[in-house]
Amino acid sequence: MITCSVNQVKKMYGGNAIFKNISFEMKEGARVGLVGRNGSGKTTLLRLLNGDITPDAGQIHWKKGTEVGYLAQIPSFPHSFTTKDVLKTAFTGLLQLEEKMRNLEETMSKETEEKTCKS
Repeated sequence: MITCSVNQVKKMYGGNAIFKNISFEMKEGARVGLVGRNGSGKTTLLRLLNGDITPDAGQIHWKKGTEVGYLAQIPSFPHSFTTKDVLKTAFTGLLQLEEKMRNLEETMSKETEEKTCKS
C-alpha cells in the first residue's frame, strides 16, 4: 500500500528551480534514505513532505491517518534540553494522551474502591 505519493512537484526559490516535476511513491513499511550534495534540495523536500512549505506545482498525498514528524536541521531548543528531551518533542501529543489515560485509570480505580468499600 502506498503511504505517500509525490506527483510532478516543482519548487522555486528566487527564480531558481530546486525541483522540476519530481515524482515518487513511498510504500508502507519501506525504509527511505535521502542523500545528496549540499544545496541539492534535501531539506526543501523534507519540508514539502512535512507540509511546512507548499509546492509551486504538483501534488503531495499522504495515506489518510498518516502522521509526519520532522526535526529541523538547525533546531532551536533550550540549552538545558538533553537529546532525549529533543526526541520526546516529536511525541508530545502521544505523551499527553498517555498522561490522560493514566489519570482516567486512577479515577476509575478510586471509584471502584469507593463502590467496593460501600458494599
